[in-house]
Amino acid sequence: MEIQKEALVQVLEEYKKKGFDYLKKVLAVDYLSYLELVYIIYNTESKEQALVTVKLSDTASPLVDSITRIYPSSDWHEREIHEMFGIRFKGRKNMERLLLLEWNSEKFPLRKSFEWGAEYRKKE
Repeated sequence: MEIQKEALVQVLEEYKKKGFDYLKKVLAVDYLSYLELVYIIYNTESKEQALVTVKLSDTASPLVDSITRIYPSSDWHEREIHEMFGIRFKGRKNMERLLLLEWNSEKFPLRKSFEWGAEYRKKE
């Protein structure tokens, strides 16, 4: 189900009320002209799975609401996505880096527009 980013929190709250109590994964996908977030949620009682997608057309400064209040396990997913794709999550308190601890660039390595130049290559 593709939804507008403004409806994300409301839609996921409704799913949670319907028994979708487990967040399996949050993924980011770069299509060059837009970014997309994919939320995979699961109902542990009925064994149903649902996919909720959000298209972010503003690739220069993508922003979407955080869902950590609904699914606390999204904390690490959101931090990783911010670090690798540059998507910001409104309402988050902690955005410390997870993987690229010494990375000072505002370039995001999993974006298709990212170019691996000499300054990023490991020094031997």
